[in-house]
Amino acid sequence: MPNDSSRSVSSLDIRPTTCYVNETGSGTYPYATPQTATNSLNEALTTVWTASDEKARIFVAGGTYRLSATMALNKPVEVVGEGRDKVFVSGYTGRAFSISHAEVILSGVTVTNCQSAFSISKGLVRDCRAIDLGGSRNESGGGYDVSGGRVENCEAINCRENYSTGSFCFGAGLNLSGTGVV
Repeated sequence: MPNDSSRSVSSLDIRPTTCYVNETGSGTYPYATPQTATNSLNEALTTVWTASDEKARIFVAGGTYRLSATMALNKPVEVVGEGRDKVFVSGYTGRAFSISHAEVILSGVTVTNCQSAFSISKGLVRDCRAIDLGGSRNESGGGYDVSGGRVENCEAINCRENYSTGSFCFGAGLNLSGTGVV
């Protein structure tokens, strides 16, 4: 019979359903309190467990956050920012948020100085702001690209085209497409 040291042990990855994001958090996994929070929205989304019967929640404290990739909200998750006057996603070169799950709720966030802010095909975006998007060389700026889902109590400010590049640039605060979008 083999001794205990010769057996392989597989690890079990236990993920929380609640996660915190805070500029001053210690970054201690599983980011379960504001004090142990991660400072990365992308890391928080990767960390939380989601299942069809339970929605994950990510609480975001006031601060400015940079994304390493688009926040693809395609599973049942609620991202709760402290408020659009306090939580800023800034400086990302692509689309900040892509919302494509019916159970997604994104609230209390401002996207600024990014190429585009929100692409919404399902779910709910509320109390958010898109400001100062596009307008620099070879960039376009879009606030809310809505093909489904809902947008409530949101603002789009200074989402603009850049006409000086001569390329096909676009910019709009709100772009509605698809059937049933009002």
